[in-house]
Amino acid sequence: MNAQSFIQKAIENAKKKLNPRFDPIRYNGNNHLYLGVSNPEKHKISAAFKKQFPDISFDKLISTLNALNKGKTFEDKTIGPMILMKYKNHLINIEPHHIDRWLENLEGWCEIDTLCQSTFDATHLLSDWETWEIGLIRFSQDKNISKRRASLVLLCKPARTGTDKRICDLALKNVEKLKHEKDILITKAISWILRSMIKNFKSDVQKYLEKNEDSLPKIAVRETKKKLETGKKTSKKSA
Repeated sequence: MNAQSFIQKAIENAKKKLNPRFDPIRYNGNNHLYLGVSNPEKHKISAAFKKQFPDISFDKLISTLNALNKGKTFEDKTIGPMILMKYKNHLINIEPHHIDRWLENLEGWCEIDTLCQSTFDATHLLSDWETWEIGLIRFSQDKNISKRRASLVLLCKPARTGTDKRICDLALKNVEKLKHEKDILITKAISWILRSMIKNFKSDVQKYLEKNEDSLPKIAVRETKKKLETGKKTSKKSA
């Protein structure tokens, strides 16, 4: 059984839970077929895949992830990043052009964030900063809103895990480009990156907020101020 067939069979056989009161289209923000496979189940499949294919080559892994990314279901599109995380030796070789390609087939906050939220830390970006800086700036200017959101979300974990000022400067640069957008995919991402920066760049966030409060999305101002004051954001809704 090849790599892709292994995953498809595992998804087919996985436990599924469909709640009639849960609207996956409204919640996840996309129209892809939702099978009801939970994240814990997808992590189990990912671990089983790593056990079955421990020595898969980088090119073969990318080919498999590309195929999943083009799949028809929500599960196809969100299990790829979980599999990628199992291969630390290959993860370090992921560059913005891989993310660019995958974002073409992702819709809504959940699919975008599954790929971008916690996959890459500060060390990863800083190991090839020039490439990542160019890539994230390009994402912030793209007509595809998935890539514009990614230009912010991809910096959230690096902002929490690194103290290099270049991360802070790029995050604020991308916020400045996107702060006038009204779509919730962007306004919530702006709030998220500003709050993520508080741990290591608190004074920079405070100064930026003071200078730009009137032009930033109100939700970003409210949640960032709350985080600065109390260490918590205003609501428990998804970022």
